[in-house]
Amino acid sequence: MKNIAILFNPGAARGRAEAKKDSFQAALQARGLVWDFFESESEVHLGQLTRELAEEYKVIVCVGGDTTVHLVVNELMKLPRRPILGIVGLGSSNDIARHLGVRSAERLARIFRSGYPREVDVGCVVVGGEVKRYFLGQLSLGLGALVNQFVDDWSRKYPFLARAIPLVGFWGIVAAYRQKKVPFPLQIKGPTLFFSGESVLAVVSNTKYWASGCLVNPIGRIDDGWLEVSIFHGVDLARLARLYWLTRGGKHYRSKRVSYASGDFWRIISPAPLRVQVDGELLFGASSEEKVKELEIRVLRRALSVWVFGD
Repeated sequence: MKNIAILFNPGAARGRAEAKKDSFQAALQARGLVWDFFESESEVHLGQLTRELAEEYKVIVCVGGDTTVHLVVNELMKLPRRPILGIVGLGSSNDIARHLGVRSAERLARIFRSGYPREVDVGCVVVGGEVKRYFLGQLSLGLGALVNQFVDDWSRKYPFLARAIPLVGFWGIVAAYRQKKVPFPLQIKGPTLFFSGESVLAVVSNTKYWASGCLVNPIGRIDDGWLEVSIFHGVDLARLARLYWLTRGGKHYRSKRVSYASGDFWRIISPAPLRVQVDGELLFGASSEEKVKELEIRVLRRALSVWVFGD
């Protein structure tokens, strides 16, 4: 079996990763790393490459953003034999890579010398007894999904806005409040928390970071068998701004307007169809034919081996 396959997504960071391809390979070569290089052409091709490379290589290094990682993880979780996964963040957010400590070619080369593979947990989204998605990072509801959809829609219409994502995201938050899409009624049940009320945002986390570096899960570990939930209550826009700045430093959980708890199982219910984002992928959105009002989130303990550099 071959050793290392680099699976590079040039479409990451809304296509900006393409410009980093040559410098990325040069940095690895300068540090004596030997690999085979593969480049995806589409999301479908990325999945096909993942399945093919998993049969031939001991290690697949996924180079892209959180959505790239998400797509690769979902392919690997379907396989009876899973190679060790490496991750390098070259996307727009890179929250999974930020947690794992690998956000550059230089750090990747170091990880193969002084890092180690670790068996990590994987979350899964279950609807009606059927696993819909696996995730390594986070699942979010409410603003997490609404803002992502808003940014995607506007970036497709006006590609130049791809370089102003934070500003577009802020517009998306304002639009969600004006259109009264938030707050929304939500019920979340788990082994350590029962919440029933209005919420603007809920995040179920396997890793620490969310939304480009917000420390939404300060106690989170990727191999502890738990998923943490952060529920932001039905606050107005001004209070949400305050909570956002607290979240940047991982201090939001001290607020009375946030519920924060750990569990290995969460049931989520809403009288209205849920809009869900899982590591950058939108599920059950406004255009989806599948309308989901209840789902379960479970943790699969130590289901995947991943190269990490610290935790």
